[in-house]
Amino acid sequence: MYILGNWKSLATPKTNKILCDIWDGSALSPLCVPGRFFSDKNHLAFSLSTDGVPLFKSSKLTLWPVYLTILNLPANIRMNSENVILCGLWVGPTKPEMDLLLNPVTKCLRQLFTSGLEIETPSGAVTVRAKLVTGIFDLPAKAAVLCAKQFNGEFGCSVCLHQGKRLPNNSRIYLPDDTYKERTHSEVIEAALEAERTKVSVQGVYGHSPLSNTMDLVNSIPVDYMHCVLEGVTRWLLKSWFNSKNHMAPFYIGRHVKQIDRELLKQRPPSEFSRPPLSIQSHLRYWKASELRYWLLFYSLPLLLNHLPSLYWHHYALLVCAIHIMLSDSITSTQVDAAEQMLADFYHLMPQLYGESSCTHNCHLLSHLGKYVRLWGPLWTHSAFGFESKNGHLKHLFHGKTDIVHQIIFNTDVAITLQRVYKQLFERESEYTMNYINSLSRLAPKSNMRSIGSHMYIVGNCKAVPPTLEQAAALICGNSIEIFSRLLKNGILYYSQDYKRSNLIKRDNTICYYQDTNGQYCFGAIDLFTTTPEPIAFIRQIITLQTTLINKAGHPCRSLLSVYQQADLLDSYITPVDLPTNSTQLSAVPIASIVSKAVIISVSGCHYCVVQPNNIERH
Repeated sequence: MYILGNWKSLATPKTNKILCDIWDGSALSPLCVPGRFFSDKNHLAFSLSTDGVPLFKSSKLTLWPVYLTILNLPANIRMNSENVILCGLWVGPTKPEMDLLLNPVTKCLRQLFTSGLEIETPSGAVTVRAKLVTGIFDLPAKAAVLCAKQFNGEFGCSVCLHQGKRLPNNSRIYLPDDTYKERTHSEVIEAALEAERTKVSVQGVYGHSPLSNTMDLVNSIPVDYMHCVLEGVTRWLLKSWFNSKNHMAPFYIGRHVKQIDRELLKQRPPSEFSRPPLSIQSHLRYWKASELRYWLLFYSLPLLLNHLPSLYWHHYALLVCAIHIMLSDSITSTQVDAAEQMLADFYHLMPQLYGESSCTHNCHLLSHLGKYVRLWGPLWTHSAFGFESKNGHLKHLFHGKTDIVHQIIFNTDVAITLQRVYKQLFERESEYTMNYINSLSRLAPKSNMRSIGSHMYIVGNCKAVPPTLEQAAALICGNSIEIFSRLLKNGILYYSQDYKRSNLIKRDNTICYYQDTNGQYCFGAIDLFTTTPEPIAFIRQIITLQTTLINKAGHPCRSLLSVYQQADLLDSYITPVDLPTNSTQLSAVPIASIVSKAVIISVSGCHYCVVQPNNIERH
């Protein structure tokens, strides 16, 4: 539906060296120059994913959907549930044979690539061709799709030829070593041929993947940060710090868990955080990937400052800073190099600080993240978050335990049919009915919204009031100004300080990151919005302190970490501040100068502003 209505505005690749989206990476940018496949706006790029979804706690029945998403869509809606295409489905008590599941899909994709498909658009009939360029999988699904050993087997890494080391408990660790060669697609194909001939795995490969003739089996299947960094490394560290089995270890901070919990539960994140903070002591095992993301990027470093020993805090800060960089919506090649080095140093120090058992497969994969950021852009462009959200949506398409496949297919077909006959409905149905249908789309402007500029809307009512002396001093105006309390800009909802609702007591949507009249970027608290004489936000600036968070943590006791402390790259992402008061000077800032929301973290009377890495992710 979006594609047909916005055919001319589909995302087009950029030519600069800054990584802002998947089109800026070295994998796709060469295909976008004039004369190459993606230089034609009628040619689409697909990303594929599949994963097992347990359906019931009392049954082994598992759902394996196959998804495609169109990478030409704008980044902010690309992974919305309605834009993720369900193109295959398997339901059974065991894993499907990947050839059986994926071959029909890849056959259709090859036909789309060679012959294309003629479709009607608002501009007329066009022939659309498409190419599958990347696949996103978690580790078990990736091994199944690649016809390779699982992560706990010898040569379990799909990116390099690290054999791993088997421990007595049959787990496998991957100790830091820079000597292992990276795999190539041609070598994987040769290993598959040899494995099929000898009936023995070769370098961890059992045979041909159903994607062998469709994409590069190494470069086109990136590491997913949701499973690797969040569900893998971050969860492992949390369990290690707070598990009483480690009570003799220098990194154990379980004795402080109640104090950390008290501070954590006081935090007031913005509404874009889909979940409020949950207790570590009571709910850590239930934390979702989104909660682990909030912990890693926003809560953890300020909360752990007075509890985690300095050496371990500085070591952990390498991971936090590197992921902040790699999740940014604009990354330079220098920043990628810096983040990659941070992750390499984090990985190399893991066995020294936490023991060899800490070098899990996910920890090893950190060393490959830089490679895939260069290939595919920021980590959010090749994340499994959108596909996981679609899995949750899929579970609402059936009821009971019988005819699950038919129920899902029927409800999916109904949704597609409604999109197809939308124009006919518009011609036949009443205005009341069409208003109701439009209200079902979360992209449609709501009735209480009024446009005041490009992608900027007033939400709620406006009222005319006389300006206060403070407002009049900040803004040249007449005897009356039109004020409002809520602003929607680029899909992000901002509130002013005077907007009061009982259900917002645990949320703070008033903190923003903006550019002042001198071109400097500042943090501020939004006092009020006005449309007089132009869209303006009255903001009280949040003062940045001279001290930095990383210097508050003390000396790291390792020369390697001391270098990072002196460079203080972390200060660009987590900044100690003084919160404004009613006596802080009010500034009139054009709403167009507001860049994004920021998050205030308050711990023991100290306050920190954390910049959101990007305005794309909504988890």
